[in-house]
Amino acid sequence: SQANLMPWVFIPSHLKKSAMVNKKTSTNSYNGPKISAVIFDMDGTITKFNLDITRIKNEILGDSYNGLLLEGINKLRGNDREKAEKTLIKEEIAAAHTAELNDGVVELIDYLKKNRIKTAIVTRNNRAAVKVVVARFGLSFDVIVSRADALPKPNKAQLITALNVLGVDQEKTIFIGDHPLDLEAGRRAGIKTVILKNKFSQNILDEADFVIDRMDDVIDIIRNIEYFHIGF
Repeated sequence: SQANLMPWVFIPSHLKKSAMVNKKTSTNSYNGPKISAVIFDMDGTITKFNLDITRIKNEILGDSYNGLLLEGINKLRGNDREKAEKTLIKEEIAAAHTAELNDGVVELIDYLKKNRIKTAIVTRNNRAAVKVVVARFGLSFDVIVSRADALPKPNKAQLITALNVLGVDQEKTIFIGDHPLDLEAGRRAGIKTVILKNKFSQNILDEADFVIDRMDDVIDIIRNIEYFHIGF
C-alpha cells in the first residue's frame, strides 16, 4: 500500500558535468515535456555493486542453480524459504554498511532537489538495506519502493507503484539503472531508461535510451531535454 512506501525528503551538495546521449533519440526539433521525476535503481546505480551474488546464490540454492537469486528463493517453501530470505537480508544489510556511492550521485540528487524534480528508489533489495544506504550518505528520496512493496524488476509493478505515489506520468519521468533487468522493467513501464556504464550493462548499451559514464551526466540530459525525443 502507499502508506508502506515511507516517503522521505532530502539533503543538498553541488553539481556539474556533461552527458553522452544515445544518438537514436536525439533531435533538435522536439518540444516535449520537461522531466518531473527521476527514478533510481540502487545497487550498481546509486552504489557500486558489492554483493557477492555467486557465493550467496550457492549458499542458499546450491551451485547447480543458474537463475536469478530472488526468483529462486521464491520457489522455495516453508522453513527453507524463510531461512533463505533471512540469509539474503543479512547479506544485503552487511553490503549496505560497506557500500560506496557511484561518482556523481550526490551532485545529481542535489540538482534534482534544487529544481524540484521528484525522486524515487526502485530496488530488488530489502527496505532495511536501503535505509542503511540512505542514512550513511545523508541521502533522501520522495519514495522508496523495495521488493516488499510490489513485484520486483523486471516486472513493471515497482516502477508503476513509484509513478502512482509520486503522482507523475511516464512521459515526464526517466529511470536510471545499470542492469538488463532495469532496462526491461523500464520498457515494460513505458519509461525512458538511462543506463550507467559498468560490467553489468556492457551488452545493453545500444538498447538504452540514454547512456552515461557517471551519475551526474544525467544533469545535462535534463537541462537539454527539449532537444531529446522522449515522446511515446
